[in-house]
Amino acid sequence: MKSNLRYVFVLFLSIYSTLYACFTQGTEAKTVLTITGNGQNSLINSTYLKTVREFERQYPNTKVKLQLQPDQLYKDNLTHTLSTQSNTDIVIMHAGERLNNVVKNRKILPITDLWQQYNLNQSFSLPIRRMVTHKNDLYAVPFSSYLWGFYYKKSLFQKLQIIEPKTWKELVRSLNTIKNNEIAPIFIGTKNSWPIGCWFEYINLRLNGLDFHRKFVAGEIDSYSKEITQVLQYLKQLVDADFFYRPHKGKTLTDGLALLLREKSGIVLAGGAYENFLPDSMKKDVGFFAFPQIAESMPAIQVAPVDVMAISANSRHPNLAKEFLLFMANKNVQTNHNMAINQVPVNIHSSTLLTGTSKLSFDILKAADGITLFYDREVEKKYGLDNLAIWKGFLDNPSIKDTQERMELARLAFIARRCSVVNCDLTKKP
Repeated sequence: MKSNLRYVFVLFLSIYSTLYACFTQGTEAKTVLTITGNGQNSLINSTYLKTVREFERQYPNTKVKLQLQPDQLYKDNLTHTLSTQSNTDIVIMHAGERLNNVVKNRKILPITDLWQQYNLNQSFSLPIRRMVTHKNDLYAVPFSSYLWGFYYKKSLFQKLQIIEPKTWKELVRSLNTIKNNEIAPIFIGTKNSWPIGCWFEYINLRLNGLDFHRKFVAGEIDSYSKEITQVLQYLKQLVDADFFYRPHKGKTLTDGLALLLREKSGIVLAGGAYENFLPDSMKKDVGFFAFPQIAESMPAIQVAPVDVMAISANSRHPNLAKEFLLFMANKNVQTNHNMAINQVPVNIHSSTLLTGTSKLSFDILKAADGITLFYDREVEKKYGLDNLAIWKGFLDNPSIKDTQERMELARLAFIARRCSVVNCDLTKKP
């Protein structure tokens, strides 16, 4: 009897061990890949989650841990996150000055081998590749973008017989028509200072071109130059004509959406994420057009922030992290991810399923002669904040002389800060 009981007990242990092994194989054996990023709203957060779940499906031995923080908190903590021996493998961030800073401080791993092995150059345009390149090495995979341009209500334009303006003269004529119908021509909100930066940036690009704009961002252009004077003159033309929405203080861009739909404002300069706040019933009645041409000789440079993924220098699983970046470079993954959040894939082969303003934005960006990433993402932080505050004040006090004086003080302060880190001759222009 005891022998039989012993046999049953041994058999039970064997079965239990087998079942336990089968049960735990899919969990304990999985490699955990941690991705840290900035969460902006429930739609974007849920889309990230859906994307990483698809990666897990394709890589069943991997578990992706997604850590999304509030946008500003994430930006403030990014350097600390990359500087500590954290568990972060991949970071989601903006191309431009913010990526350059962590690359220069060696917080990000180069992935030139990944780009070369899988010939990713064929999937991304040269302007996009330059955004993730430093000293001939590539450091990130771009996966999402959104073009800044003008949103408007189609039925209002039709009623007022306005055609999408292609030139500055046509834009001013359209704004006069809107104003004559007792509608605020341009909505702008200055609770956040960065929207006015896009106005200055686009006018500068349309008048002076991309090379000049890059020198301006780098602090290499005297604020009293004839080129900067001209930019302020064009902006002053809009202010003096009373085209901007007057009670702009304390308003955000999204506050203007209701005014746009209720025909209380005519146009708003905004990015693709604007569409995330549109009611589905109104989306077909909202149109989009690129910032018009000013100087005929200037190429069509578009403002389009680009989101990228990069591998932390402290990553515990750099090879698996490269697999995830390769996954995010895929044209179909980019299409599905960006369609869900009304943004634009960066892979040039991703256009097949896009519709509406997303397809229009994609086509405009694909045909662009160059791309900038948005002023406050390209400039040194303090210098950028100073200029944004100055330009915001210009909406209420459009004095070109006063504005240039303040801009020049900000530029010289920026140069002094830079020279405190890198020795330079303050008696010479940078």
